[in-house]
Amino acid sequence: MPHFSLPFEDVATGAVADVFKTLAALIVADTQGHRCRVRGLHVGPSDDTALDFNIAVRLSRILDVSAGSAGTSTPVTTALMPKHDPGSVDSLVSGGLNFSGEPSTYEARDLYVNGFNMRGGLINERFDEDEKYVATRDMIIALRFAPRTGTVMRVSGVILFEVF
Repeated sequence: MPHFSLPFEDVATGAVADVFKTLAALIVADTQGHRCRVRGLHVGPSDDTALDFNIAVRLSRILDVSAGSAGTSTPVTTALMPKHDPGSVDSLVSGGLNFSGEPSTYEARDLYVNGFNMRGGLINERFDEDEKYVATRDMIIALRFAPRTGTVMRVSGVILFEVF
C-alpha cells in the first residue's frame, strides 16, 4: 500500500472562538476503488511567539461530497501529493489546503477530537490498524481547527495517509 502525506505550513485558523475552519483535507474522487486511510497526524503551533491560548482540533468526514459542497481551497493534485517512497505510484487521492469556503454536510460525530495549548503543545498521533480512519469514493476527511478565544492561531502539520 503506497503511503503519502499532506503537509500544511503556517496556516491561519479563523478569528471566531469555537468556530471550526478546515485547514487541510483529503479528497477521494467519485471513482470506484479509490480509498484512503489516515495513518497519523502531527500538528503544532507555527507562530514565532506562540500565545498561551488553547486550540481545538477535529478530524471530520463528509460521506457524500455531491450531497453538499467540497469547499474552496488551494488544491493539491494527486501527482503533487508527497510520496513516502519516491518510487511509488502517484496518489489516487487529492487534497485541499487553507479552505476559504467551508465544506458542508460533515458527519454528525467527528472521527477524532483533541486540543492543545499553542505555547508548547502539539499533537503527535500514529493510528494503529484498528484505529485508522477511512474514506472511500466520493468522501472527504478534513482536519479542522478552532481557537478557543477570538484570536487567530497559526498552525503547521501533516496528515499521513495510505491509499488501498
